[in-house]
Amino acid sequence: MSGYVDELCAAGGTPIICYHGTNARAARKIIKNGFLADTWFAPNLADALGFGGRHVFSVVFDERLVPPKAWQWRITSHWPPERIVEYSVFHKERKFKRRRLGDKIFKAALAAVAEAA
Repeated sequence: MSGYVDELCAAGGTPIICYHGTNARAARKIIKNGFLADTWFAPNLADALGFGGRHVFSVVFDERLVPPKAWQWRITSHWPPERIVEYSVFHKERKFKRRRLGDKIFKAALAAVAEAA
């Protein structure tokens, strides 16, 4: 990974960490093979946890690949496992949930993405 970061910085790029949440089975494949094209990432850990799963990868990218103001985005080609910075499994203890509020926020975000496209 350090080779990628060194090359990126030498070319004027800025490394950034984005997150991918998934399940245990998919995580084992990712560790071995990396990420397939069309895999979704989020600049925000909470989004990766909320929409992907509790097995979360922190992955280095060139900041120029991440669309501005994107709450999620996807890669268009294979991304090797050597660019994984960290792999964590999160355990959540929910105290309460406002489902209607969450659904309203999710729908508003989807509408904003659709409008921007």
